[in-house]
Amino acid sequence: METGKTSKYFKYAIGEIILVVIGILIALQINNWNENRKSQKEQYFILNKLQTDIVSDINYLEELNTNIGLEVNNYIECIEILGRKRDASKEEFMTKFGTIFGVSFFDQNATTFNNLVSSGKLELISNKSLSDDIVKYYTDDYKGWDRALRDYTRNFIGPYLLKFDHIPQMDLADGSNYSDPNIFYKADVSSFDIKPKTLDDYRNDLFIINALRQKLFTLQGQVSQYVKLLKEMEKLVERINQEKNRLSND
Repeated sequence: METGKTSKYFKYAIGEIILVVIGILIALQINNWNENRKSQKEQYFILNKLQTDIVSDINYLEELNTNIGLEVNNYIECIEILGRKRDASKEEFMTKFGTIFGVSFFDQNATTFNNLVSSGKLELISNKSLSDDIVKYYTDDYKGWDRALRDYTRNFIGPYLLKFDHIPQMDLADGSNYSDPNIFYKADVSSFDIKPKTLDDYRNDLFIINALRQKLFTLQGQVSQYVKLLKEMEKLVERINQEKNRLSND
């Protein structure tokens, strides 16, 4: 009789243990599922912020490329005017020549990326191939043409032209210009003892001819680099979008 009771209690105890183990396993599975969902939501948030930054960069870079294209056309016209392939007055020439002191370049919006690196949260991106591509986008050196343009303009063109002639006054990016007396004072350069150069003076100056040719070459190299970068950015945005869709559907 006692043996039967012992056997019964033993089976009951084993059953209780099994139920407890099953309960623990279910709780662990639910916890893991919750942690996985939490991780996926955090990854989605991170990728969405990065994607937003890159799309903004794409829009800015496309606009910048358009503006650089206008500069390229201006310098082509300047070269043709100096080479007597196009008729123009000194004033018309200076309108095209006026941006010679300017330097345009692209800087990525890396705020989100830098914050992720400093906080260690970049490691939360489970797709390591995508993570590597994101790091590559933000750390690759694409500024070779930018540096060449900046250094040549500031170190050679600027210093020379400041001694050669009265500096040209150009339209501003906001649509206003230096000729508006309500905003900018405009000096009458004809009133100075040192008179402005003539168009023939520009035609007979080899440095200016070569400066225009070199700046044109550098700008075209800059555009080619930006076109390549845009393609990489668009591919990266598409990859991020695919990963966001995967995280949403899992």
